[in-house]
Amino acid sequence: MLNLTTFFLGMFMVAMWMASVAVLRSACGISKAPKPGFVGAMALVLFVGGATALVQFALSMTLGMAGLGQDVHAVGMVRTMLAVPTFMLVAAMIYKMMLPTTFGRGMAICLVQMLVGFSLLMVFSMVVSGLSPSSWAQMKTMMCLPW
Repeated sequence: MLNLTTFFLGMFMVAMWMASVAVLRSACGISKAPKPGFVGAMALVLFVGGATALVQFALSMTLGMAGLGQDVHAVGMVRTMLAVPTFMLVAAMIYKMMLPTTFGRGMAICLVQMLVGFSLLMVFSMVVSGLSPSSWAQMKTMMCLPW
């Protein structure tokens, strides 16, 4: 029997998937790459996520076997530093193969996708935490953010 928590978790995951599809399509529009259809964008988001997860897993296993396995924090730090460039390379190669675009434009799609996603995350966190724009400005000055 499906309980309420599982139902809401599933709905949240579907909502995040649809948000990722919308962000991908908007990133394609902003970077002047051809937009995939909605179903194609859904498949592309799943494919990029799965491929990136496999590459990150292989990277973690390689780092663990390379002698950094003694220090768990060192593995985590190196893996975190390599996560974003690895994601960008894998995603750009997949965008190059699946969309009629170049590798550079695939990198632009990936960069715009991360910027739009980060902006949406900032707005969502402001709404959830109840920050007004004035208190956000105070927090921004405290954190020395340039934007």
